[in-house]
Amino acid sequence: MHSSSQLLNRLEEAVTTPPDDFENDPTGMRDLLRSLPDPGPMPQDVADRIAAALAAEHAGRAEDDRSNVTPMTRTGRSSKPAGRRWMQAVGGVAAAAAVAAVAVVGINSLQQDNAPTSAVPSGGTHRSVSTDELADRVQVESTGTSYTGASFNTQAASMATGSKTSRIPAQELLTQFGALTKPRAIIGCVRTVGGSLLDDPSSIKVDLATYDGKPALIVVVTDDGKRTAFAVSSSCSKGDKPYAAPRSV
Repeated sequence: MHSSSQLLNRLEEAVTTPPDDFENDPTGMRDLLRSLPDPGPMPQDVADRIAAALAAEHAGRAEDDRSNVTPMTRTGRSSKPAGRRWMQAVGGVAAAAAVAAVAVVGINSLQQDNAPTSAVPSGGTHRSVSTDELADRVQVESTGTSYTGASFNTQAASMATGSKTSRIPAQELLTQFGALTKPRAIIGCVRTVGGSLLDDPSSIKVDLATYDGKPALIVVVTDDGKRTAFAVSSSCSKGDKPYAAPRSV
């Protein structure tokens, strides 16, 4: 991306270039302008400024031409050197071109600054999922399994792929786990362990059971065919250390 200062420097060089040298483009202005990306439609206020600058230059040149008319009977050169007349003629055009060039750079800069940024890490395909959507993917059961640290991976993998009927009475579950028998509360619990687990999982399976003899939530999150399991206490309070940290099973 060329900066406004680069364009203005090239314009200044173009203004000081004699007319006979324009065809060769010694300043590189033509190539520089061609290299700029298409900025899209020009804002109306910028177009109006350019039109006003060109109109003012045209009017000024017409007035200058009238003031420099000499009678047919007089001979001699104009009081203004040719180089000065040429500089005066192109000055307004160069100013208008400068406005256009700066507008091009400004538009491109705005387009880059306002380009939408993806909330998904590069290479990721996840989307933002609401709590209600996540709650619909929660499956809660109580298998009566006694999970242990030594066998947790195998037991969690079996729970994730199996289907068992709850064996613990509902009232007892409410006494031990309270609100954590409800899908929305379980989503909040999973967030305390690792928010990234809820990017866009296909399922969240929960067994209200025990871990090394203590009431615990055994959670298996499945995402793109990959299963992550962990175990937390029945309170699942923020800051509590999981009984079993998240791991692949």
